[in-house]
Amino acid sequence: MAEQQDQDGEDAAQVDSPISPEAMIEEKRRADELLERRLSHLEEAAGLSKLT
Repeated sequence: MAEQQDQDGEDAAQVDSPISPEAMIEEKRRADELLERRLSHLEEAAGLSKLT
């Protein structure tokens, strides 16, 4: 969890400077991957809660 917070801090620092289209695409890809992992965790947790 701490590493996710570190990444968020880095992202906030980058907002001040102009960003290239390639960097924007890479940032979007990383954000999409993060959302996908979080969704997977939520789906797994929901599945586990049905079992109990």
